[in-house]
Amino acid sequence: MFMAAADSPGGGFRSQEGIISTASVSSLADPLNQPQHLNTGLNKPMKRLLFVVPLCASLALAAFVAGEPPVELASAQQWSTEIWSSALNGDRDAVDKFLSAPPKDGLAEASVERFQKNVDQYHANETKAVSAREEARTKAVTEMTDHLAANDLSKALRAAVTAQTLSDNLNAAFEDPNVQKIIAWADEQIPKAEADRDWLLAQERLFYLRTLFEDTDHFDQYTKYDDQLDWVNRRVSLLAQYAPKRLHELRSLRAERMGEKALGEYKPSKTNDWHERVKDVRPEMLKAALRVAAAEHIETAGWRPLLRGGLEELKILSTTASLDEAFPSLANADQVNAWVAKLDEELAALGTMNDGDFDGFTCSKLLDRLVTANEATVQLPRAVIYREFGDGAMYELDQFSEIIWPDKLSRFKQATEGAFVGVGILIRHNDTMDIVVVNPLEGTPAYFG
Repeated sequence: MFMAAADSPGGGFRSQEGIISTASVSSLADPLNQPQHLNTGLNKPMKRLLFVVPLCASLALAAFVAGEPPVELASAQQWSTEIWSSALNGDRDAVDKFLSAPPKDGLAEASVERFQKNVDQYHANETKAVSAREEARTKAVTEMTDHLAANDLSKALRAAVTAQTLSDNLNAAFEDPNVQKIIAWADEQIPKAEADRDWLLAQERLFYLRTLFEDTDHFDQYTKYDDQLDWVNRRVSLLAQYAPKRLHELRSLRAERMGEKALGEYKPSKTNDWHERVKDVRPEMLKAALRVAAAEHIETAGWRPLLRGGLEELKILSTTASLDEAFPSLANADQVNAWVAKLDEELAALGTMNDGDFDGFTCSKLLDRLVTANEATVQLPRAVIYREFGDGAMYELDQFSEIIWPDKLSRFKQATEGAFVGVGILIRHNDTMDIVVVNPLEGTPAYFG
């Protein structure tokens, strides 16, 4: 049993020009082409000032290269020093003042002239960018209004995020009555999507809601949607592992909803056989991994978060009704309710225990009770109980910690000990489970072919 680093998740982000998306194959089982805020820590004035700094440096360098300066050259040097200082301090008003009045210096005349041309070009480009951004924002607002009138919530949400991203003030978006209507409408529709088991629709709407509140003053709202999205993301991940056919159906519905190309019929793949996922998983592996995590993880939080995470993952698994594709008993509401009640009982008990009460024996007894309760209710395969409990425990730590289960062990050893051969192309399955080439790997025969 090993503890190893998992790939860091990817995703999309917002820019001032609009929505930019990046593909991710590790963060979600069914990653959306979705926007997020890009928080660089710099506001627009500071970004502009950082642009000015190298211009100032070029002029200052030209002044010093001219040789030992006479008295009149000091004006260029002083101007360069002062605008440099203003830019570094983030004083935009002072920088604008200096830019509007470059130094009058005979010996630095050529440098000053070149510098002035650069400044003029910068102002011209900035004006064009502001105009283009405002035009795009106006278009997004119009589209948002049109989609709202057409009762297309998904497209209205996306347009709202785009319009907000292109604004100078993210908080100002919430002053728009249409944005408020869209938020209220989405809040109303998300539970319906979950009740209909359309987890991708719920995921999509929660993502846009979270994005609307990201990097704004409404942190509580952002946290609420972030937590809800996390649970839905985990359900989607479980669908990918245990109910790939149902996930394909949801993807097809989403493609139809968004006016995208149809995915075609579902094509089963051996890589999606959940039996291989839990093959040879034994309780001894789980207990050994949890002992290591409880004692040696860098945050040394102990047993409590691990056991809580394992119980919560089993609860997510059991309440994702779409998984009845693999586990028919999850379609039986009475059995599921009885099982969930036991999980809630165990979660409540964890909250009453002292930190000193937790050890490996506590973990073993908990697992024994879960196995007994499972047999009396939903009767999931024991290996599934162990596997999902372990993955849920690791989820409580960080995104880089995971248990290397038997189905991953050979690949893990290859990555750490083996040698790779081949032509050098990266491949993956697309939504229809066809193999597609992503890109050639640099320095390989395919790269030079």
